[in-house]
Amino acid sequence: MTLLIQPSKYDASPSVIHPLQLLDLDESLIDNNIQILLQFAKDLKIDVHQQQCVVGDQASCVTMRGAKRRRIADINDLERLTWVKENPGDFHFLWECLRVIFLLFWGSTDDLGSLAKLKQQLNRTGVDKEAKQFEVADEFLHHVLEASLIASLMQFLDVADTSQTPPSSDGLPTKEWLQKTADDFVRKVVSIPTDSETPEADHVNNQHRSFLHAGILYTDLRNAIRCEDGPRIISHWRWWLVYFLASNRKNYSHEAANLLANLKANFSPRMAHIVIHNRTVNISGCPGRGKPIDMAIEHHNLTLKNALRSCGANVSLHHLEVISLVSQSLHEAAMICDKEFCTAHRSGQHKVTDAELDVQKMVSILVQEGVSRKVHERKLPGNRTLYPPYGEGMIKAIGKQWLQKFLNKAADLFDVDVIGSHSDDVDVLGSHSDDTDIPE
Repeated sequence: MTLLIQPSKYDASPSVIHPLQLLDLDESLIDNNIQILLQFAKDLKIDVHQQQCVVGDQASCVTMRGAKRRRIADINDLERLTWVKENPGDFHFLWECLRVIFLLFWGSTDDLGSLAKLKQQLNRTGVDKEAKQFEVADEFLHHVLEASLIASLMQFLDVADTSQTPPSSDGLPTKEWLQKTADDFVRKVVSIPTDSETPEADHVNNQHRSFLHAGILYTDLRNAIRCEDGPRIISHWRWWLVYFLASNRKNYSHEAANLLANLKANFSPRMAHIVIHNRTVNISGCPGRGKPIDMAIEHHNLTLKNALRSCGANVSLHHLEVISLVSQSLHEAAMICDKEFCTAHRSGQHKVTDAELDVQKMVSILVQEGVSRKVHERKLPGNRTLYPPYGEGMIKAIGKQWLQKFLNKAADLFDVDVIGSHSDDVDVLGSHSDDTDIPE
């Protein structure tokens, strides 16, 4: 029993990438950022009537907003940077979602089914609570999620091991039975617990179900990126805004709210369409091989840095500028050489060679601990109780009026430049504010 999410069928074509010339500037400084943006406008021949989506990580978006605030009094629209529409990249967003899951469900080595305990049991020394290494943390999360789903399915189907046929399927399971069972499983198990404040609540099981909910959301986000499904990615920004609030991730809470408010009230329909549907690149042109724009930028920068290291100590700024313009060609040449000499690196390879054994071991641990089995009045170690993180985030967003305060503050800072003139009508959470089911 393995969770398989197949890429949706769609037409894909290779993305066209045009590198811009390297500038000897630190983009984290607002004054330098202004120079970089104005050079963008010059290189791309942007006039005052155009708008340009500029993708970066969360810190870059903050710097761009700071640059626009600093130039807000300029007479010239181009110099005022009104054409700049910052857009947070989805690779750093995905990584932040991974960090949030680790922070919320890491627990201690005494907590049943916690990430900390499973890490200790498997001796995954490279895994840490802050998910500093993306590939290592991402792989560990997928293994834990697979084991958790298997253990929960075994409990749900009342089977002792994965080789046993479910008793209710009457022989070989039919397609209709599988669909109904999957629907029931998601609705009853992979859902946000609603009984956390009742005396008979099982807080161990509630924590397990909350982890499944967040883990499935994370997996669906990865799939949406690979399938280049912009609307589905944006829907995840709504979902994860609530989780960011629950885990006190202030920077990304603000970034998510800013992006969603921009799409609702500030961006023109054309710019909103671009921001939603142009979030990924596809180097190979094959369906299911999309990657976030900011990840492509990181790969581009890595190629550039590797080329520069090979230039020796006498490299000049002119050399850097020339190499920056041909770095994409260098990357393509390196890929051809890797293919011809059979030295290509498979990014999807497991870093853990015995991953299947690790998953089986975790299944045994989770079944033995009974985290997927409901036990009345069971509490976490130290007599602790758990309120579902998603519920905490919704209370903070709506009940404590975090969203309304954010929109009011943004309107004061930027007037109509960030969230438009309709801040009272902006529904940032959209239809998810009253909907806690897994998105289809």
